[in-house]
Amino acid sequence: MEFVKKKISPTKRICLRLKEARDTAGISLETVAAKLRINKQYVVALESCEFEQLPFAPVYQKHLIRRYIETIGLDPKSFIDQFVYEEMRPSLTDTQAAPARKPIKFQNFPTLVRVAGIAAITLSLIGYLAIQVKQIIEPPELAVFHPENGFITPTPTLTIQGKTDQEAVVFINGKEIAANDTGYFQESLTLTDGVNTLIFSAKKKHGKTTELTRHVVYKKTDRLSANTSHITLIKTP
Repeated sequence: MEFVKKKISPTKRICLRLKEARDTAGISLETVAAKLRINKQYVVALESCEFEQLPFAPVYQKHLIRRYIETIGLDPKSFIDQFVYEEMRPSLTDTQAAPARKPIKFQNFPTLVRVAGIAAITLSLIGYLAIQVKQIIEPPELAVFHPENGFITPTPTLTIQGKTDQEAVVFINGKEIAANDTGYFQESLTLTDGVNTLIFSAKKKHGKTTELTRHVVYKKTDRLSANTSHITLIKTP
């Protein structure tokens, strides 16, 4: 059996079929416009495929075509179907203009991990430097355990004890004293009779100075009273 190719003529556009149907029915433009109760120019637009000139939505345009064909006295189904096919379906151009979105592939995942790692290291370094700068700029801690302010002693020798930051240098009345690796310091001083003012200061290399003041009273023992008391005790039977 041999197949014969037959050339199919393209279908006329809907607007041309409308005009051809009206001409065949012998109805004027004015008559159709009057029956549809619309301006004559809109009937011309329908028959010229200038649907964008109609001040109606596509759904109402379809209804208008139905009434147009019914006015002429024909079955509107084929006309409506053709209008929907030509004017209301999405065009191929629109479909091509909006291609389907491809799923995101994590091809750059190693790069993201590397960038995240670099960012984390950078933030850690910034935080570390900030802490170091803060420790350098802030004044050091300073605590004097002994003596307390207002301390009274009958002996001229006084042992002082205290603690400061590890990197700080300690001074007493301007004289540097040694501190161990933990910042603890201990020193013996010789007092003068009466009130002694002790100024403790701790200073970092590039920071501020912390100062504390202690007032210590050295009061000598009355030796004469002590000897007299001793003699009296010897003479007692």
